Amino acid sequence: METQTVDKVFCYSGNEYPDRPVSFLYEGELLEVFEIIARWRTPQGKLFRITTSEGRIFDIFFCEACDGWKIKER
Repeated sequence: METQTVDKVFCYSGNEYPDRPVSFLYEGELLEVFEIIARWRTPQGKLFRITTSEGRIFDIFFCEACDGWKIKER
């Protein structure tokens, strides 16, 4: 997956970080997560497939080893 680094991801954190993303900055625009379509864990971290309130679809990946976020628009 070719990804780019996300400037900022705002998350809800319940028992652990990140529990789920709620919004993120992408190319200078603040986008709200409308729905989490799927989520799964990999050995490297957590991946969320989300839709925004504008209907765009993204894969957002939290890399635990680098403590950062990556994103790819689908």
